[in-house]
Amino acid sequence: MNIEASLISKIKTKEDFLKVLDERITEEFFEEYKDVFSTISVHYRKYKTVPERETLEKAFPNFEFQENGEPLEFFIDKIKEQYKRKLYVSKLPKVAELLPKDVNEAEKLLQGILLESKSKVKTGSLLDSRTGADTRIQLYEQRAATLGIDGYTTSWPYLDNLTCGFHPGELIILMGKPKTAKSWLLTWMFHNAWIEHNVPVLFITKEMSPLAIQWRFDAIDCRLPYESIRHGLLTEQQKNKYFARIKEIEEKTKSGELAPYVIKGFELTDGSAGVSSIIPHVERYLGNGGLLFVDGMYLIPDDRGDTEWRGIVNVATDLKILAQTYNIPVIATTQQSLEDKSDVPRLENAAYGKYIVQYADLILGIGRTDIDRETNRATIYILGQREGDVGNFVINTQFDPVDFSQATEKFVIDDTEDEEEFNI
Repeated sequence: MNIEASLISKIKTKEDFLKVLDERITEEFFEEYKDVFSTISVHYRKYKTVPERETLEKAFPNFEFQENGEPLEFFIDKIKEQYKRKLYVSKLPKVAELLPKDVNEAEKLLQGILLESKSKVKTGSLLDSRTGADTRIQLYEQRAATLGIDGYTTSWPYLDNLTCGFHPGELIILMGKPKTAKSWLLTWMFHNAWIEHNVPVLFITKEMSPLAIQWRFDAIDCRLPYESIRHGLLTEQQKNKYFARIKEIEEKTKSGELAPYVIKGFELTDGSAGVSSIIPHVERYLGNGGLLFVDGMYLIPDDRGDTEWRGIVNVATDLKILAQTYNIPVIATTQQSLEDKSDVPRLENAAYGKYIVQYADLILGIGRTDIDRETNRATIYILGQREGDVGNFVINTQFDPVDFSQATEKFVIDDTEDEEEFNI
């Protein structure tokens, strides 16, 4: 049975061809009958219908239509497998050739192959009015029961109400100047998602060591002073509380009562640690769902080797593809432009913001004035999102014990014309 000929034989109607296109099948997936599929594509673009079988027989007299009982979806899956096999067969020998010479370059090439496979061989989602009514009703009832918040929550009611939570397939970017607690806030959201939803979480850190993130997590989880954990200055009572809790987490994650979390660090000197290097860890820990947090998106090298704005655009693209491919939210931090001295973040002041905005579903900014630092506060700005309003709210930034909870119920909605430029 020829997979390519069988798939083409199943394309009998416009609806069949649209189903193939929806599954991201292109001429690149074909080897022997690429020209036949190309003719169907050209015919559809010109006439908005597929050519008759007699037309194809005249154009390709050596092509033999195949009849079998398997559905179209079966051959779509098979041709995806064929494409991945071709990709690996053609490129893995280069990896093997590099291994004796430069294992790091071999690893980089292997990660790039995996990224290409995951980014090209994927499926979209489909809603059809002829089916799914019961599912849609159930989803609405679930949203109604949670007041519309059907995604992963952040512990900040104002943000959750505006976004309805973080959803699978979304790329959320948190930007701020250096020393504005980006890593702390990301860890706070990481902890909240893990504790409230009991789902696996993977935290990738480019900014600091995994142990530094773990200490922050522990201070949040145990509501203990961070500096006392960091410097080993806990009182005897605090120490007993701390040790008991981390042992409890270990036992409950081992037994399955709690979902596991993993903190993975990448060295800044590792030029091969691009988005492709994250995929094996996502496969391992988030294969059945969860959340991915990336601290220091702007520090991730581009797998294609580009630098400056092209590199960060490619990284944003790859993170968005990763979110969609594995159906998980990806929450990442980035740097506010170093040239911007304002305490109020604006979308255009994100590092390469005008290039990455098209890939983000939500962009948040952190603002801290000198008065904010004295009063242990910060402001989170919703700079733009695909659906919903912009605005801002205040959070605590207390460290004894650690507390980044929402600080007030009084907020200001910012609907200035500048914000309307964020259309994604």
